[in-house]
Amino acid sequence: MDELTEKIGKALACKLDGFKFVKSQWHLIRKTESGSQSIVIEVLPTSESETVKLAAHGHVRLDEIEDAYTPYNPYLSPKDAKTHPTIVVNCDQLLSDKSLANGFGTDEYSITQFVELYALALKMNVLPWLNKYSSESELFENLSSDDPKHWITSDRLIRYPVLLAMLARQRNWTRFEIVGQEFLNYCEQPHAQVYKPLATSIIHGVRGK
Repeated sequence: MDELTEKIGKALACKLDGFKFVKSQWHLIRKTESGSQSIVIEVLPTSESETVKLAAHGHVRLDEIEDAYTPYNPYLSPKDAKTHPTIVVNCDQLLSDKSLANGFGTDEYSITQFVELYALALKMNVLPWLNKYSSESELFENLSSDDPKHWITSDRLIRYPVLLAMLARQRNWTRFEIVGQEFLNYCEQPHAQVYKPLATSIIHGVRGK
């Protein structure tokens, strides 16, 4: 599937302004003023012969936010920290044409047609999301909401570190302590206790910057 993933990645990159396909990371990426935007892709088999589907995830990386907390993440190597995304979304969630997630044929005509439709869908549905949350203020407004239903991620291990980093950048230490305690309380839950060292390291490290 790697050959087909590369073929589709290169074809999509030609249709998306500013993006280039990097095979070593299996993603389309473009730089932004605050970091980068990328779409990680992988062609996967389906239960039907000669039919495959494309898995795609949109990544936004805000360099200053990542630099604020990733040094204190014990699960990230310095190498991985350099490319670690700030926020991630499954592109299927954003597509208005859900049929694009169902699969496509492996013949040349079907691949060409899929690339045309998927590139348009990325422009219409995914890139606006990436652009919006490449803004630190937009990301902060979302993740700091008191209503979890409004958060763009349900993953507390993404939300808490990113929100703490943004609060530290704002020097909002009162809210920082509240969110930090929420993170620690979350890690008291049986399924999350393994992440308590992560929470403690990030809270202490970011607070001390």
